[in-house]
Amino acid sequence: MSFSAWGSLVLDFFKRARLKWLILTLLTGVGLLILWTWNGGTVELFDWDEINFAEMAREMFVTGDFFSVRVGFEPFWEKPPLYAWMQALSFSLFGINEWAARLPNAMAGVVTPLLCWVFGRRWLGRSSAWLWPAFLVGSVLPHFYYKVGLIDPWFNVFIYGAIYLWSRERWKTSGAVLGLAVLTKGPVALLLFLPAGMAASTGMLFRRGAMGRAFQFLACLAATGFTWYAWGAFKNPALVADFFRYQWRLFSTADAGHRGPLFFHLWVLLLGCVPASIYVLSSSFKDWSDRWREDEALRINVVLFLWVVLIFSVVQTKIVHYSSLAYLPLAYLAARGASNPRFQVQPVWNGILFSCWGIGVLLLGWAIQRPLEMVAKLASWLPNLQNATLNGNAAAALSDPTLFPHAMGWCSAVSLLCLAAALPFRFRGARWVQWTASIALAQLLFGLALPAVEHW
Repeated sequence: MSFSAWGSLVLDFFKRARLKWLILTLLTGVGLLILWTWNGGTVELFDWDEINFAEMAREMFVTGDFFSVRVGFEPFWEKPPLYAWMQALSFSLFGINEWAARLPNAMAGVVTPLLCWVFGRRWLGRSSAWLWPAFLVGSVLPHFYYKVGLIDPWFNVFIYGAIYLWSRERWKTSGAVLGLAVLTKGPVALLLFLPAGMAASTGMLFRRGAMGRAFQFLACLAATGFTWYAWGAFKNPALVADFFRYQWRLFSTADAGHRGPLFFHLWVLLLGCVPASIYVLSSSFKDWSDRWREDEALRINVVLFLWVVLIFSVVQTKIVHYSSLAYLPLAYLAARGASNPRFQVQPVWNGILFSCWGIGVLLLGWAIQRPLEMVAKLASWLPNLQNATLNGNAAAALSDPTLFPHAMGWCSAVSLLCLAAALPFRFRGARWVQWTASIALAQLLFGLALPAVEHW
């Protein structure tokens, strides 16, 4: 067979639709993995949760006991083991280091946008499905969030996947996936699932055979989600009781000093999830009300977003990533608005939100360049910084002249990029400018802000 004949065969092979989508999916997955893992090993674990989760996995890996959760080789009741299993597997493949500790989140950052694209093909249409993952990846806080080693990315994708499968009447699979969410962070997954599940199941539970479907769902949920808890209750009942007491303490008190105003999470989502929040605020709420009854996807995502904001506004412990489940419905609603050919971003929202980020990054750069004055002011403003040892460590670390010598220049450049994106664009590539600005800001905050936080 001639070279040209072989070439024709190969070309025909690549023209097949399924193969093209497979190749596109693989290339997208690799690109996302590079995006999330780049620079991931150069920044030390900085957050209390990041450190605890990695230590849980390290001790599992060292002891070989993968069913008991420990920190400091003492029983640890705050979290179930699924995420620690993922990190332990990563440690076994790549060694015990920061990059390996954050790899499971990076994998969630690959899986979640691809699933959004799959779900979006049904809910938004084939031509607009790509907008959903684009808004998720191209918004500041969600992008930043897939680069760190927290439990929530997998917890959120399990809950959202269970809701989607429930809406497709895949009862067994939905129950099993929701069980994985319970095994990742605890029974709070059931609380977060219920309202959106009800919004998706209008009329389903009243059909013939509803009891049988509910039994299948609950059986699969119990098999994947509660087997480990049953084993723990049998082995050490006091530990399971401590776990549930801890969950209640998070809800009813400001645990570890994480206190905040009632609208804390609403502001986090509004300012942290630009440009997705801009597009949601610019959407036609009248269109939502007109299509509420027949548009299942709209009901699910609006109910889920409002429920997450409500629950974590009531919860007394205020931590930024607690409301991270809302990133998915927020990105969907932004994509839904942007898919309308007549949609236009309201310049006032665009300008206000991006300007807030630009000013915030300028202040970050100023704080890094003038550490002693900033530490002194923060010590007088914030009760959490009244500790003399903390103030001394922060001042000593941040006054190091070798620490980020070009921080002000970098932060100014990013601020100008964000402020440029605040202009009321009217050309077709406006969204790409905004996504690029947000991705650049998130990447540089990871590279600049987190090392500063380490020294505190």
